[in-house]
Amino acid sequence: MNAGNATVDWLYDEQLKVDDAWSVRRSGGFTWWPHRHAQHVEVIGSEAGPDGNAGYFVRVKTDFVRNVNLSEEALTGIGLIMSNSTMSGLIYDPETKLLSLSSLVRVHEGIRPWMSRLISVAAMLQVADAHFIAPNMPPLLGGESAESGHPENGLRPEPDELAKGFGPMVWAAGEKPSAWNDWEFQQTVDQYMQRPPALVATGGGPGLTVEFPYGEGSSLCEMKGGQGHPRIGNGLLLVQSFPVGSISESDGTRLALELNVEELDRKPSGYGFGSYCFRDGCVRFTGFIPNVAYAEGFLPNLYFSCISRAHAMSARLADDDWASESDSAAPRKSLSAFERLTKFFDGE
Repeated sequence: MNAGNATVDWLYDEQLKVDDAWSVRRSGGFTWWPHRHAQHVEVIGSEAGPDGNAGYFVRVKTDFVRNVNLSEEALTGIGLIMSNSTMSGLIYDPETKLLSLSSLVRVHEGIRPWMSRLISVAAMLQVADAHFIAPNMPPLLGGESAESGHPENGLRPEPDELAKGFGPMVWAAGEKPSAWNDWEFQQTVDQYMQRPPALVATGGGPGLTVEFPYGEGSSLCEMKGGQGHPRIGNGLLLVQSFPVGSISESDGTRLALELNVEELDRKPSGYGFGSYCFRDGCVRFTGFIPNVAYAEGFLPNLYFSCISRAHAMSARLADDDWASESDSAAPRKSLSAFERLTKFFDGE
């Protein structure tokens, strides 16, 4: 069994403990109803990695609000939601007019044990957002909460036990200080960020900053452990900022939605735990990993993922694919995050 299917099966049988009566299984995935919003978990593709290891794209997507027209008012509301994302982002289907919450990551055998756990946390955060937030969105977004029922058993009368208990568990963990400590941030800076493609990196305290090449300038990546999230308490905040110049708020939000489709519904450039949004002339990828999802050694791997996203956005938005450096004959292009992660776990 490949790493993608193994992850999906583990989520169904072991972690989420999905009830057969409220789910539909299919090859490579399943749909289940933790309550009134369907969640779809599936392997949607793969790619060849180094040394013959394949990476599989595992996506978790939850129906959120249906019949949404992208009016100026709706785009304003969508922008607010996107800027406060946790481990998923909004994607919009113009044909069905459905807004969904989606997370998308590569999984290969070397990272499957801990990546599966992160995926499960993202899945349950989507369930909580759909349950508590979606019903309040129609006045802001138009449309209606995207509730549905099992094709044979209809509407689920009560939420799944895990769905009911997950929120209090996340908040209890979030009341404690960030699980990522000052030493981890500084160690990541010292061991991994003092060489290309990083232009400059700084640590100190509960966070770090690093700049990557971006056209004639740079893009900024920030990881912060000292800034909590209003819904889930303390954890790890990630923000990557990519300048796009003078465009309107609505055009910036449309661009962010387009990038979310690419990153969270088709093929991830980095870890697809978060959302693009638009603010202050920048498209930003923002994500928040709660304390309950803490994993030792996660920061370096998150950094490698950010390298991949920074390169993809530099090529797309600034017409700079890091092919060369003006002051050096050495190539500036980095290994993909997938290659870096494999080498990291292999001890290279």
